[in-house]
Parts: sequence; C-alpha cells; structure tokens
Amino acid sequence: MTNKAIADQFKLLGALMELHQENPYKIKSYKTAYQNLRRVDESLAGMEKADLKKIRGIGDAIADKIVELEEKGELRLLQEYKAKTPKGIIELMNIKGLGTKKLLQLWQELEVETPGELLYACQENRLLSLKGFGEKSQQNIAAQLQYYFRNLDQHRWAEVADEAEDILLDLQEVFGAENVAFTGPFRREMPVLDALDFLIADFDGVQLAAAQLFDNLAPKAPNLSSYWQAHSKESNILLRFHSCAKERFGLGLLQSTGGVDFFRTLSEQEDLEVCVGLSESAIFEKLELPFIWPSQRDVSKIYWRAKAGKILPAIEQTDIQGMLHLHSTYSDGANSLSEMAEHIRSLGYAYMGITDHSPSAFYANGLKPERVKAQWKEIDELNANFSDFHIYKGIESDIKYDGSLDYEADILAGFDFIIASVHSHLKMSKEKAMERLLKAIANPYTHMLGHPTGRLLLSRPGYPVDHALLIEACAKYNVAIEINANPLRLDLDHRWIPYALEKGVKLAINTDAHQLSGLDHIRYGLQMARKGLLPKSACINCFSPSEFAAWCKQKG
Repeated sequence: MTNKAIADQFKLLGALMELHQENPYKIKSYKTAYQNLRRVDESLAGMEKADLKKIRGIGDAIADKIVELEEKGELRLLQEYKAKTPKGIIELMNIKGLGTKKLLQLWQELEVETPGELLYACQENRLLSLKGFGEKSQQNIAAQLQYYFRNLDQHRWAEVADEAEDILLDLQEVFGAENVAFTGPFRREMPVLDALDFLIADFDGVQLAAAQLFDNLAPKAPNLSSYWQAHSKESNILLRFHSCAKERFGLGLLQSTGGVDFFRTLSEQEDLEVCVGLSESAIFEKLELPFIWPSQRDVSKIYWRAKAGKILPAIEQTDIQGMLHLHSTYSDGANSLSEMAEHIRSLGYAYMGITDHSPSAFYANGLKPERVKAQWKEIDELNANFSDFHIYKGIESDIKYDGSLDYEADILAGFDFIIASVHSHLKMSKEKAMERLLKAIANPYTHMLGHPTGRLLLSRPGYPVDHALLIEACAKYNVAIEINANPLRLDLDHRWIPYALEKGVKLAINTDAHQLSGLDHIRYGLQMARKGLLPKSACINCFSPSEFAAWCKQKG
C-alpha cells in the first residue's frame, strides 16, 4: 500500500467521524495523521511501529492502525463508519464546496443521500430553505455536481499507471511477454482515461477467464470473442482486451494505439499490407518514417510532420539539468531548503530554483520581505559550499485580484527569477481572468507564468482563458510558460504546446514539488512535453547552468 493510500484512509476516517459528530480530539488526530503521512518520503509499508512513532504527530494509536492496514488491508474502525454511512454520502465528500457541516445539514434536513438527489434538490431550489445556503452557493454546488457527473468513471493516468503495469505482468504470464502490450489512450499517455486497453496476440477469452485474474470478465458482445472486458480490482477502471493474429501484432498495435486521425492518414498514404509480420518499430523503418512516439500520435498532422522530418527528438529525463518551481519549509513544503538542495544535487541535477509562496498565500505561510531576506542569506551560505551545484533565488508570486504581483519593486528586483501564479479568486469570468493574467505577464519582473489555468484534473475545471491570446502575450513580453508536472494539474495543457512553440515561447517542465517525493512528478511533465513536441532547445530546464543564468538576467 502506498503512502498516499495509507494517508487517505485516515483522511476518510476523520471525515466520517466528523460527519457522525464524534470526539473532536480524535477527529483532529486523524486529520493530522493524514497531513503528516502524506508528506513522508520513505515508504510506510513494512515500517516497524517504533519507526512509525518517530514520524511527527504519530503516536501509539495511529501507528497501530498503520500496522493494521499493512497486515489486514483495511481499518476495522473505518469499515464500521462506512457501514453506517450511505455510500452516496461518501461520494458527496468529493464534491468541492461541500464541507462536512454542510453535508451533514443536507443529509439530516433534506434527507439527501446521493449526488443525484442533491442535484435534483438544487434544481428544485430546496437548498434555499436551509440556513447558510444562498442562491449563489446552490448554483456553485449544482455546477460542481454537473462536473462530477461528466467525469464519472474517469481516471487520471498517473493514478492507474502502477495498477496497469501489474495487470500487464499478469497477462504476460498467461499469454507470453511478446504477445501482450498496452494500447489505446493509456499507451498514448492521455492525462485522463476511461479505460485501460491491452492488445493480445491470438487472444483466447476462455484462457483468460480460466486464469481468474479479473472479476466479471465477459466478451463485449455474445459473438465477439476477440474483444472482452472487465473491471480492475483496485481502481475499478474498465479493462478492454483486444485481439489480433500473431503475424499482425505490429499492425494491430499501430492501429489500436491511435490516434484515429493519425492512423487514418497513415493507412491512406501507405500500403500497410507490406508490413504484415513486422514489429511496430520495424513498420516505421519499412515506411521510411521516423518513429513517432505513441504519445505524439494525437498531434494535428503528425504524419505529415514526420514525413517532412519536422519532429525533433523528444526530451528525455537525462536532458533535464535543473529543477524549478520548488517549495520548502519556508512556506508550505515538507523539507528544508538544504534538504531539497542536497537531494536534487544527489540526483545529478546542476541547479535548482526555490520558489516558495509570497505573502498573499497566507494559508501556505507565504514569505514576508524579512523572511525572503533570511532565505536569500541561507541560499548564499549553501551556494558557498557547492562547486558543482547552484541554488537560484526564486519566488512563486501570487497574481493578485488586480493583476499586480506581491512585493514592492526593491524585493522583486532581488530575485533571480519570478513565477507568477493565480491562487485566489479562481471563480471569475474569462474577461477578468485575462485582465489579471495579461497584466501579470506584462509586469517587467515576471519570468514565467505558473499553472496558467489553475485546473485540477477531474476536480476543478480551471478558470476560463483565451489560450491563444495568453501565449501571444507571453511571446510579446518574453515570458516562459510552465508545464506543471503535478499529475493533478498538467497545466499548460499539452494541446497548446505546439502553438506556444510556433510563437517562440519557451516552456519549463516544473514539478511544483512540496516534498522530496514530488520531484518524481517530472515523469508526468516529460510525458506532456513529448505529447506537445517540445524540443530541448525550447525547454528552460534543459538549459545549461550558464544558459539558465543568462535567461534569468534577460528580464533585468
């Protein structure tokens, strides 16, 4: 069980106990456990009780429950609270804007027990009869419920990737490693998925059923033995099993991977029958085309780009020289500045840019000027001890409601680089959003625009923006755009990377790490960079130390 999965158990337990109005001190202890456990970098799985108690805020009771989770796979106490809570109420805990107190009020006073019932209650204006609910809050809840229903059965790529790998290994044991492959949207590394697809050579659904790997395994249609489906045991994501003859496995993989437009153009322009018996990579060689990464096959006119030799090599992990957009204990990070620096240096990077929060992010312990100067002093002291690594003085400055940045000019001028991001007043019109963003982009101290739409995949749609105008403004004022690699964000959306490149805008793949393990999110940023055809030359993180230093000074 992952640290996140363990922490989430305590988060849910605390929420359910609060819903049932239990002892507030116990509720607080479980909520604190969630906050602390999610920040632990070393694996909690298999950790001895004595070691668990060394974690801040973890005492005997919580440590015992972590051990129970590891040994039994569940918490007895949590199961008890689940049993006396309607399933729909637990679902409603995922709706933004519904705190536990409001949810309890809806449950007790309106007898609402499912998302559907609550949406109907909103449509009937029944929430207006409750204390603390107004027309605006009712509209917001209805909008969140509609967003929830639109995204039912959707999963983030990052959240099902490990499970997908385990399923692939299970299938390979049954059919042979050379006869099974990922295909479809998962192979194209789409950020959000409704299913996992597998291609199996000479597929035998009966053989798969006999292996008893999946519950509810069945053919898609009674007479369609080459396409079976099931649901996974862990995330309940739909699993689709496709088949083709063994000699057509390469072609089958090419077709089933997609995207649809790419394969249609390829099959119209090339004689694919001459490729029977070849692997997918050999097919590209046979057709005298450069290999197109599966993740790039959604890009508009990608076949013609490849034919013209206009696809530059994709960025690899080893091309990344520096880590930018990082948080430490100066604001809301879990690790100290020195811990972040030593760890990033140990990973082989040449530099990092620390970008803690600014004062407007008071909830994140944003840095006031005197603390900024204290951090600068520590950075200078750390840099004095490094000969092969450098820490740059950055900040993630809030874009305030009027579009201005935090801090006076004398403080802004002291940073090596500044990321400007929106964190507050997210519910705004496109006109207001663009007014704020364009003013921040035009600010002479802004080096980079952070997570430009503020979206959280499957949780929050983000504020509306005119992407083209945003990118054009960044080009005009020489401002880079972040590809936020946190799998909840992946913002800038990969579909806008080609346009940014066309306009000459530089991009950065930023982990937005708030703890050491967050640095691993670079993986998802690299996926989005590949999907958007981002070359090394246009990626800030791929700059050498001297190139990055020069880039920082170009706004000075």
